[in-house]
Formats: sequence, C-alpha cells, structure tokens
Amino acid sequence: MTFAPQTVGQSYPVQIRSVLTHHYRYIGQSPSRASLDRQVKQLTVHYKNLRGLGFDIQDVTTFGLRHAKALLAKWQSNKCAPTTIYPRWSVLRTWSRALGKHGMLGTLTELLPGFDRRPEPGSSYRVLSLDQLSARSAYLESKPDLTVYFVDRLCRDLGLTRESALQVELDDVKAAVEAGATVLRIGLGNARQNIPVSQVHLPLLIQLRDFMVSRNRKTLAWINLDLDEALQKYTLRLSYVTRTLFPETKRGAKAVTQEGGAA
Repeated sequence: MTFAPQTVGQSYPVQIRSVLTHHYRYIGQSPSRASLDRQVKQLTVHYKNLRGLGFDIQDVTTFGLRHAKALLAKWQSNKCAPTTIYPRWSVLRTWSRALGKHGMLGTLTELLPGFDRRPEPGSSYRVLSLDQLSARSAYLESKPDLTVYFVDRLCRDLGLTRESALQVELDDVKAAVEAGATVLRIGLGNARQNIPVSQVHLPLLIQLRDFMVSRNRKTLAWINLDLDEALQKYTLRLSYVTRTLFPETKRGAKAVTQEGGAA
C-alpha cells in the first residue's frame, strides 16, 4: 500500500493532499504546486458530488469501484460529452493508483463497451468558415478577459480539449517560451501528455504567458471557478459570441471549423 496514514476527521482537501504527496514521494516524482493544487481541487469536487449522491465518505482512502461507477452514472445522466468524461475518468484512475488500488479502475471501454471519446458522427454543430473563425477570434481577442480567446486558440491550433486548455499551467507555458521546450505538457499525474509545439505556436504561447502573469494565474481557467463551472462559462460565452456575430450560420455535421473548436 502506498497511500499516506489515515487523516480521518480532516477535510477532503487535507486528506487528498496527504495521500497525493505521499504517493508522489513514493514513486519519486515532484509535481508542481499548481498541478498538485489542481488535482486536490478536482478530487475534492468528486468527493463532494459523491456526498450529494448519498455516500457519507469520512476517509478518502475508502474510495472504491462503486464510487467511481456512481460518478460515471452521474456524468452520463447529466449528458456530459465523451470528451469531458474521458479526462475525468483518467483523474480517477490516477487517484486509484495513488491509493494503492492498482487495477481497480479499468478503461472506459471496459465498463462501457463502444465508448468513444470522439463526438458521434453527424452531431449537430454550428459550422463556420475559416474567415468566420478568424473574425470571431479577433473579436474575442479585443476583449479585456482573453480566457475564452486562448481556450479557443489552444483547441484549434494545438488540438487540445477544452478541459485540457483550461488547465494549461503557467510553468509549462514558460518552459515552451523561455526554455525552448519543444512540447507543451498538459494533464495530471500519469495522464500527462506532451503536445508538440513549434515556432509557429510561439507568438500565441508568449501572449498566453503574458496574460496569465498579468492575471496572476497558475492555470488558464478563471481563479474563482472550479473546472465544471469554467467549462460551462467558456461554452456559453463562445456560443453566445458565435450566435451574435453569425446569426444566419446554419448548423450541420461536425467539421474541423466547428463552433467550439476541439471538443
């Protein structure tokens, strides 16, 4: 067992941080403070949701398959997109390993045969031309809060999901801009990915770095919102801007130039 001694009676964030800190020491990794803070925040939301589902969890290390399945059922009942469910499930799988419960959570395709993280063919999206995308991007860039602009650009230019874009860390952006890293690291724990970046992406990343520094943000998402709230705010804002700028644009099947960038 690799998890830390029990901290029953303490808050979820305290217990979760203790487990994660012990786990990373055990495996010889040193995640950034921002990454650790974000993992604690995400997992705390999941435990609070479980409490709302009737699970009175006092000790976070008692997390099991039935809890994971309950969260999965909640996400499905809320009609969360596969591209939202997938990274959330990855977080839970990483958490199960931190608890020393290796193999407890399989892949989503094992639990949900036929699960595909990609949007279903034929799904309805507002399809924009390249000129319209450029005009919308320029409009978003003209606003004081550039959060939606950067999420949209990261999704379209680097192929990130909205969730990953909102969680991009300042330290990783600085590494790509200032240290000449050829990849942008995203994600949490064992789910971290390296996204290739080149000189073409450098102006965007420099602009992103400066914005995050000016707003004193460790990650791109709004400081006062959790991830679900940030996703909702981004989606609603982008949809509103698209409808306002291009009210006559018809909806059609998914295309590269879709309303929300990469899902």
